[in-house]
Amino acid sequence: MKAFDAGKMYFNTRNYSSAIQSLQNMLKDFPDSDLVEDARFLMAKSSINHAHNSIFTRQKERYEQTIEYCNAYMKRHATGEHSDEIIKYKKDSQNELNKIENG
Repeated sequence: MKAFDAGKMYFNTRNYSSAIQSLQNMLKDFPDSDLVEDARFLMAKSSINHAHNSIFTRQKERYEQTIEYCNAYMKRHATGEHSDEIIKYKKDSQNELNKIENG
């Protein structure tokens, strides 16, 4: 719980990079936690916010990372309570990547 709360605190203070790192550590250290689904959701949400707020030259890689986090969530929690939002994050990220690639 403490590890998840640290990630959530970083998210709430808009320190998205630290939130992602903290939640990744939580998943590695506590893979059987009841908060795994919420951690993966918060990672995807942090990632898309991080991408939106990034400079243009870093957006492509960050949207690609968001898609990876969304895929990881859907692979394990396809019927989870956040699956609709995850699908939206993935679609938004793909749309942004298309804009970047097509100029």
